[in-house]
Amino acid sequence: DQIAEYRRFNLASIFSILLGLASASALIAPNLWIVPILAVLLGVGGLWMAKRSDNMGGATAAWVGIALALFFVSWAAADIYFQRQVVYAESKAVAEKWLNLVISGEDKIAHQAMMHPTARQPAGFSVDDYDSMDDPATTDKDRVFKASPAADILALGADAKIRLIQNITQDVDLRYAKLIRQVYRVSAPGKEPVDALLSITRSHKEDLGRATWIVANIEPPEE
Repeated sequence: DQIAEYRRFNLASIFSILLGLASASALIAPNLWIVPILAVLLGVGGLWMAKRSDNMGGATAAWVGIALALFFVSWAAADIYFQRQVVYAESKAVAEKWLNLVISGEDKIAHQAMMHPTARQPAGFSVDDYDSMDDPATTDKDRVFKASPAADILALGADAKIRLIQNITQDVDLRYAKLIRQVYRVSAPGKEPVDALLSITRSHKEDLGRATWIVANIEPPEE
């Protein structure tokens, strides 16, 4: 009888499949994507070692490790993309509502939406009274709405139309959970269209189960 030759199992393939299983951690945070990357590298190394020697096993384990790593990192990337698109869509709704206030001449109410919720005028109180009694608020409102592009949008009138031109960035901010930057074009018949870059902040309140939105700034688009 012939006894089959013993085949060694390379360590790269073993660690590849272990890291492939651990690649589920990539769903937690992007900085953990290093785990599936290492799993793929070790898997490729395991395949190379198995192919190099007829007495070396582990090719199947290496392929499993690579497949697990690619599956989890693809899942994590798709999840981040989906979340970003949801935030962009929500931000667009907030921005369009705010810009509609501006083109309708409701600059005082629009200015309230630029404040932190705790600093806004309570419901039932007149924003006109608030604006006349609070000099710093009036100064800040004039700074925004007497300068371009907000002043130009005000001048377009209530017939103006709003269109999203570009989603620029989503960043994590130290004060707010998200900082979203989007470019909008506001146009009216017979008038020059106005482009504006809006910076919008989103803070999710776990205890309240909702998000707080603030139109933090409006400025001319970057070149």
